[in-house]
Amino acid sequence: RMSMQFLRDRADGRPEVKTLCEQLGGHAGKRGKEDSEAISVIDKLVQEFANCGPKDRAAIVKQLDKCFTEKRQEDKDGLRENKLFLAAATALGEMKPECVPVYLKWIGEKSHKKDIALQRLLILKLGKTKDEAGRKPLINLLNDEKAKIQAAAADALGEVGEASQ
Repeated sequence: RMSMQFLRDRADGRPEVKTLCEQLGGHAGKRGKEDSEAISVIDKLVQEFANCGPKDRAAIVKQLDKCFTEKRQEDKDGLRENKLFLAAATALGEMKPECVPVYLKWIGEKSHKKDIALQRLLILKLGKTKDEAGRKPLINLLNDEKAKIQAAAADALGEVGEASQ
């Protein structure tokens, strides 16, 4: 773990972070037409995150969280184009511990519940955080009706379990 003093000593409220967050919001808000551009901004935010102070870290996580609220085209099975969601979920995995509440919010959330690929990713990434806050929700997912969700929860719990030993 990094010392809190080290984090506080970093530049915070940097204009380049604010600009990247605004760019991400702009691209993400285009109903999927600019998801490739949004994903390249997400990559830049992941690179910036390690050098951020607490305010910038919170701003980046908040912007990634917002990506999950974006509307996307649905296919005949009611599944939405999920490139942006998968990219945001993956990026958040580099943003511990700030990402944990975001994962907990979107796992099983009704607008994304049908997207098994996204749910699996959110669950597995939550496990990788090794955060105790994930233990109970993951245990509850062991009873999910979908085998792929149960399996992901079991794998994720294995990660959380290692943390407490």
